[in-house]
Amino acid sequence: MPTKIPWTDETWNPMHGCTQISEGCQNCYAKTMAETRLRGKAGYPKDEPLRVVCVKTKLTEPHNWRRGRFVFVCSMGDLFHDEVPFDFIADVYSVMNQSPQHVFQVLTKRPKRMANVVGRLKKMGRPAGPHIWHGVTVESLRYKSRIKWLQKIPGIRFVSIEPMLTGVDMREFLEGDKRIHWVIAGCEKIRRSPGRPAPMDWFRALRDQCEAADVPFHLKQAVVNGRVKNDPILDGKTHVERPKPLAVS
Repeated sequence: MPTKIPWTDETWNPMHGCTQISEGCQNCYAKTMAETRLRGKAGYPKDEPLRVVCVKTKLTEPHNWRRGRFVFVCSMGDLFHDEVPFDFIADVYSVMNQSPQHVFQVLTKRPKRMANVVGRLKKMGRPAGPHIWHGVTVESLRYKSRIKWLQKIPGIRFVSIEPMLTGVDMREFLEGDKRIHWVIAGCEKIRRSPGRPAPMDWFRALRDQCEAADVPFHLKQAVVNGRVKNDPILDGKTHVERPKPLAVS
């Protein structure tokens, strides 16, 4: 469905639900939405709205979208959660491979399983197409092992640093054959209010690292005059870059 997330065009949720695994999850927007607006509706369990649920009826939704678009996969969950069966994930990848008119943005906090699944599918003769981008969420470099797992996956790789809980030095990941191709950053938002602070200097330093390595940078949101603003101005301009999609053979 259409979304207000500024770095994508559409969200597609063939599964939803998750469990918290690190401090970045503390004020999860998906948890808030599941427990308030969605509890007991649209397949969200009333007793445990963030329970992992696979929704087979939504698997083929991208086939119905003729115009190519950027698609954020599983914005309301983590496709690589342990409770999501491999066969279901394989079905999701089949749909993505059958829809090369779109760019699919697959984001996880569980990149070890993501790397293993992508490798297993390749061995089965079902490699992920170049229009499938893989990314990890890293709220601080305490979790840089997530990036190292991501580097094992071919194609366009991206890192979302949201909520940004510390300053982050990404320079070691922005060069070489295994480099990260896109960096997204943003402050925390709790409903309409700022959450834990993320000074503009943190974003400025990250922007400078990306510029020096010629890596696209998207500053998704930051606190401006006490309020969270999407695509804020930093040093006189907005930073809404993203990589060019790779050609699909």
